[in-house]
Amino acid sequence: MKQFALFTLIVAMAASGLSQETDAKSAELPYKNKISLNLTPLLIPIRGTGNLSTPASLMYTRLGRKFNWRISANYNYLSVKPRGYFDMITAISDSMITSLRVIPNVHQANFRFGVEKVFQKNKFSFSFGGDIVLGTTISNSRSFNWNTFYTKDSSGTITYGQNSGYTGNYYSLRSNDYYLTTGLDLTFGVGFDLTKRFSLGLQYRPTLYYNIGLWSNQLLSDYASEIYSVKSSSSLHNNYLRFNPGACLLYLHFKL
Repeated sequence: MKQFALFTLIVAMAASGLSQETDAKSAELPYKNKISLNLTPLLIPIRGTGNLSTPASLMYTRLGRKFNWRISANYNYLSVKPRGYFDMITAISDSMITSLRVIPNVHQANFRFGVEKVFQKNKFSFSFGGDIVLGTTISNSRSFNWNTFYTKDSSGTITYGQNSGYTGNYYSLRSNDYYLTTGLDLTFGVGFDLTKRFSLGLQYRPTLYYNIGLWSNQLLSDYASEIYSVKSSSSLHNNYLRFNPGACLLYLHFKL
């Protein structure tokens, strides 16, 4: 919400300088192509952020007099929890807590095909557009038993032991779910020309995804060897909608 409020303020400031739209029909286009690199992952690390709104992406735009056509390649890694795992307690004794430790993560890759309209005034620009999304989503998790040892004194103070972890034979179960990802997005952007060729821009991009389940498999591993064997494999009938409110993405644009 703070990012959206900041973006709205920036758009309002830029829009105040766009009192007149450039007559695209009469203007000659000095450049017809534009390459854009998303700089946001350099500012906010992808791994561990728990934020699918900061993908690594590269975009190509074909500049036109009325509209610009664009295509982009996007990839994002999501670690669901900041720690990278969560525990589900299965048993508690006087000296040990047994839990199922789950490490979930999501890999998302897609292409976006779309169009945008740009209004230019001097060095400032305002744009809006939309894209069709097509790609894949892989949701996988790894789970295993984790023992946490502790002691409790007469006052009830708990002290956790240093030897917590795996005990005895350790086996890991890994589940992989594969989805076909489709969707639609809207984009709203403001930009500032650094030179005739280079510019910086902020883009806000909410997206509605529809994930179509393809298949799922489970693999069982011996911790010592880390060799996985397929335990089961089946079709995945789990389709669902997901709305990503998005975030402000910082782009570096280069015209050629």
